[in-house]
Amino acid sequence: MTPVPAMTPDGVPEGLPPSDGLAPFVAEFRQATDKRPVLRRVIEALRPPGTTAALEIGPGAEPLFTPPPWGWRYVVNDISPDALARLGPGYEPFHADICGDVSAHAGRFDLIFSCHVAEHLDDGLAFYRNQFLLLKPGGRFVRLHPVLFAPPFAANLLLPDRLGRWTVQTLLPHRRAQRSVWPARYRWCTALRREEARRRAVGFRHVACIVGYHHHYVRHVPLLAPLNERLCDAFTAADLRPMAAYCLWLGVK
Repeated sequence: MTPVPAMTPDGVPEGLPPSDGLAPFVAEFRQATDKRPVLRRVIEALRPPGTTAALEIGPGAEPLFTPPPWGWRYVVNDISPDALARLGPGYEPFHADICGDVSAHAGRFDLIFSCHVAEHLDDGLAFYRNQFLLLKPGGRFVRLHPVLFAPPFAANLLLPDRLGRWTVQTLLPHRRAQRSVWPARYRWCTALRREEARRRAVGFRHVACIVGYHHHYVRHVPLLAPLNERLCDAFTAADLRPMAAYCLWLGVK
């Protein structure tokens, strides 16, 4: 079993300053089925003082915060110009492949965050290198993604794209309304210790990972739902990191 990251006395994963006030979110994230509300609160807690510009990567036309909650620039990056064209007022579109050349925007952002984007990218190294490039010194990133070895995501990787898409939309009917479903690749999307070393090698001064074990993919399947809950509870009690369902990555440039 992969070792659990050391904790500071107030329960924050070692590697991020405890003054960021993340301790209350650690236990909540580990147990929550819907991680997005926790992610929003962590972003609010982690954004640097004096922030003037934030970048959200890959939300399409549905940013994580609606409407924009802050009095500074909220930039939305996506590879789809059609999605960016549907953004509401208050957002600044940034059309680019986040794994491509973004050097024209180097050092522009105090905060970068994304939700369920990293697992769809083909080049995890380029993704993190570009975030490092885009951040100002002292800037921070917050990243939520599923973990490859969790049963639903391992199955998603192994199934052909069309069958995987059908399975997700069958288990989660609300996903049928999505305009597009991107294939999942899970590059750099494990909870293994090597992932922290990879991110530090990019140049980030502080890196930490909070893991959560619960997911909602079989909640509508009568026979599987209670079994899945017991399995997730067992993973949580053992803190079996390779079997985590989600990672919440935090880092400081």
